[in-house]
Amino acid sequence: MPSGCLRPAWPTASLGGMSIGVRIKKAREGVRMNQTDLGIAVGVTQPSVSAWERDKAVPEPETMVKVAKATGTTPGWLQFGDADQSGARVVGIIGAGAQITPFTDLESAEAELVPKPVGYEQSDVEAYEIRGDSMYPLQEGWLVFVIRNRTVDARMILRRLCVVGLSSDEALLKEVHAGTTKGRYTLHSWNAPARENVALKWANPVIDIRPRGVVSRGAQ
Repeated sequence: MPSGCLRPAWPTASLGGMSIGVRIKKAREGVRMNQTDLGIAVGVTQPSVSAWERDKAVPEPETMVKVAKATGTTPGWLQFGDADQSGARVVGIIGAGAQITPFTDLESAEAELVPKPVGYEQSDVEAYEIRGDSMYPLQEGWLVFVIRNRTVDARMILRRLCVVGLSSDEALLKEVHAGTTKGRYTLHSWNAPARENVALKWANPVIDIRPRGVVSRGAQ
């Protein structure tokens, strides 16, 4: 695999009417660069650019940002064409103890976009990436999708896996159960003790969990 590349992470030929590779080529030709020029601009070799344009590989997220800057486009357009809205932003990571660490600039153009679960077209779908092995059986690099909502609706969250926000400003991935006190919840996880009678600031049910490179239909 050439440097600066990943194997294609989604069906590259079906997004936005043309493939990611075709859009990269179109963007490159639009600024009158050859493959070597673009490679120098973004720090990869000409064979890497060739592999992208033939849909044999896709740029890594940070390289995609460089390609967009070099060609006067956006990472969203390169990945999703006219259907920018079909991408969900990866807004944070889930690490040890199911603790969530948000990225600092969620509206940055550098934020990675990944395909949304099929059937979820809302603009507020967002994703978190699992880091490390503390979330077994979920694996490092898997993506957890939610619909962002900063409220608590008990009807939607009980006995479901959710991304939850606590009064301490922690954010966690937990299964939510009713607490013994009204308005409080007990939070369960696979590899950590339960937290009992916790007040929640907000709770977002998980709509999909999947490895990178798999496009699923989400939770039904």
